[in-house]
Amino acid sequence: MTSPIDELRPDEISIISGCLLAAEEGPFFPEWEFQTLFGVDRAALRNVRLHWPDVSLKDEIVYVSIINSLTHLLAYPHGDEKALERYVPQRRGKIRQVLDRLRTLGLT
Repeated sequence: MTSPIDELRPDEISIISGCLLAAEEGPFFPEWEFQTLFGVDRAALRNVRLHWPDVSLKDEIVYVSIINSLTHLLAYPHGDEKALERYVPQRRGKIRQVLDRLRTLGLT
């Protein structure tokens, strides 16, 4: 099992946690298109969030939930930056850095 604790720094784990929570509970993604955008339903993403970081980064549901949370919080035109800052105070630049780091680890 590839554990996030083995691969990621504590700040990166925290940012991913905030992104998972934002994707699940935030005002960013309407229910009617959530599964289309994420490739998983909200309940599956919630399950990943509840077990994070004690998950395998090689698990497809975990991988899709994390990558799509970070990607869509950056790229989806939600237009609510203030709400995003409540979930991820480090802001978009840090989300992008974590996404880039996942790429360097070969996880994207």
